[in-house]
Formats: sequence, C-alpha cells, structure tokens
Amino acid sequence: MELVKRDSHSLAGALLAVKGTAPGTTAVYRHSVKAFLAEYPAPNVENVREYIKSLIDAGRPARSIQVVRAALRKAFRQAAETLPGREAVLVDSVLKSLPNARTSPPEIRILTEEELTRLFAALPRRVRLIAEFTYTTGARISEALGARWANVETNGHATIRIIGKGNKERALKCSKTLMNDIFTEFGDGEFLFTTAAGHPFTRQYATREIARAGRRVLGRVISAHDLRHSRATHLFARSGGRLKAVSVFLGHSNISTTAMFYVRDELSAEELGII
Repeated sequence: MELVKRDSHSLAGALLAVKGTAPGTTAVYRHSVKAFLAEYPAPNVENVREYIKSLIDAGRPARSIQVVRAALRKAFRQAAETLPGREAVLVDSVLKSLPNARTSPPEIRILTEEELTRLFAALPRRVRLIAEFTYTTGARISEALGARWANVETNGHATIRIIGKGNKERALKCSKTLMNDIFTEFGDGEFLFTTAAGHPFTRQYATREIARAGRRVLGRVISAHDLRHSRATHLFARSGGRLKAVSVFLGHSNISTTAMFYVRDELSAEELGII
C-alpha cells in the first residue's frame, strides 16, 4: 500500500496539511495529527488503529478520542486522494474499521417557557436576538451565526436557507417580526448577526454570554445548544408527539437521533394514576 511505502517525511507533511470544513476545525485536526506523529514519526495507515486503541486503553475521554479519530480519518483520506483506486479503497477499509470509544449520552437540559423568558430578558439585546433566533428556528448556534441575508426570503413568515451539519441544506423559519428586529439591530451586512466592526459573532462569545445569563438568573448551567433541545421538546409536546415532524424541523437524517437526544417526554404522576 503506497501510504505505507511512501517516504515518512512526505506522508507526515501530507497528513499535517489536513483541512476541515472551517478554520477552527482545521486547527483542531492539525493539533491531533501532530500528537499522532509524535508517537509515530514514520506513520502508516495501520498505525491509526494502534494509536486509537492506545488512547482507549489509557482511559482518554470518549469525546476526545472521537475528535482524534475524525482528524486522522480526514488526514489519511485526504492524503490518499492521489492514490490509485484500489489502494485508496484499502486505506478507506482500514479507516472504517477503527475502534470506537463508547460515549455516555449527553446531558440534556430543557428550559421551560418561563425560564426562557427570564433568560432572554437577562441577555444583552444583540445576544438576545441571537438566542431568540436559535430557539425559534431550532438552529445550531453555528448555523444561526452563519446565516446570510442573501438566503432570506419573506412571505407570511421569514425563511432562511442554510448549509447545516453534514453539508446538508435546509430551511429555517421564523416570524417576520423577529426578522425585522434582527434587521433593525444588525443591518444588512453579509451575515444576519454581525459585530459593530461588521464581523460575524463567534460561537464562543454567544455561548459564553448565554451561559453567564443562565447562571445569573436561573442558577444553573445553560448552553446555546440547550435552546435547540428545548425547542424540540416544546414542539413535540405541542404537536401531540409528531416525532417525525420534529426530526425534519431539526434537520436530522435519522429520527432515532431526535428521539434519543432531543425530545424529553415523561408521564406525570396524574397520568400514572398515583396521585
């Protein structure tokens, strides 16, 4: 296999040139590749399996291992793009068989509508509009901050086309009133949400401000992604349990993801007949 026979210095350089879908992702990938090369200065694709297994055996957090796994898969696949078809398939088969670290289900935090009102009121106006948009549309915070005015259409409501997770296009929807408030506050730059200097807000800034407000007025940890969880749960309840519709709204390719991680529903004591 050429990725094994190739000069280790040229292969290491090709791996370090890995690119993600965004500058931040590229930086994380390259950091992971550097750590891998420190262990395997003369790398080959089989080393990836050994390296991932060593991280699992050492008790590294599952999420950390998943990042490393994704980085090395991307790096080797990009390095293999110039290989003949048969050799590229061999590389891909090794990468597909990498061991996977087991992860615990993420902690799901749902805000009541009363808590949402308090949270929004505690946020600076600009961050509040970002939070309201994120909740209303069910967007991931990165999707909300990447939304562009060129992709906004208004009729009875506003529709915003975005490229979301997995490079899939979907349409977000919100009221014309909210969209007008956003336009009045931020203007008509390239992105819906921009700083005074005209740059897009960073995910870290918006998430930090939401977390601070959550601690201050609700006394607990809140993340921007909790707004998406909360919206899904509220819609599930209001729609009478239309799980498929909620899954489509969130842009999930698999309805089981919606059921497992986003929708929280339980029987009350009254419904159980114990009160």
